[in-house]
Amino acid sequence: MKNIFKFLFISILININLINSVFSASSKGPATEYQVNLTKIELCAAGSTTATCLSPVTISTSTDATVDVAGVEAGATAGTMGSLSLAPPGEYTFMQMTINRSFTITGQDEPVLATNSCVTSANAANLTTLAAGKAHSGNAAVSVTLNVPPGTSFGDHINGSTSAGVATAAAGTILNADTHFHFRKIITGGLSLKAGNFPTIAIAFDVSTAVQGGSNTCTATHMNAAEPTVTISFQ
Repeated sequence: MKNIFKFLFISILININLINSVFSASSKGPATEYQVNLTKIELCAAGSTTATCLSPVTISTSTDATVDVAGVEAGATAGTMGSLSLAPPGEYTFMQMTINRSFTITGQDEPVLATNSCVTSANAANLTTLAAGKAHSGNAAVSVTLNVPPGTSFGDHINGSTSAGVATAAAGTILNADTHFHFRKIITGGLSLKAGNFPTIAIAFDVSTAVQGGSNTCTATHMNAAEPTVTISFQ
């Protein structure tokens, strides 16, 4: 079987969360641009949990891959980053990704037809602030930097890290100074790698609710990167 790890391709037929919602009561809407920067991909050995990646094995071959998961057609490959052939034979139950906290996004915080939605209009000043939006009527969304804000209310599958994938915060926490974060996702049914037999892993994203707002006025610094939806499959 193919041994190339086809890392990102867009799909509209997926429904599993990638990143916990920071403002659960806030509105969410679609992105037409959603650039994600990944610096490390690891497989976690059997016995791993959402909070802990045991005996991590690096399968990424690049330390800096930026892919626009909203900018490709459904079913198309957006980028590649690594190979399962880098992992020794064995049983793996989780995947751990190291992701930059800053995303480049164009979009709005309500469905396209909503009249009270806010569109992206200004960058976040730094990693601890959110970005500004403008009222939808008469304004076009522009490409801006939106961040995953710091906090302690994330699920235990997320924690702050360095760009090299070294954890800097406890499970469920992203610190102000963290530039990146770990995200761990269970591999349903597990992954059994055997010598000479390396399946292709496909990770699909849906960005229809990937822009999040926290204000009805669209004038305050209130917009942030929300969760796309993701699923892992084997080919």
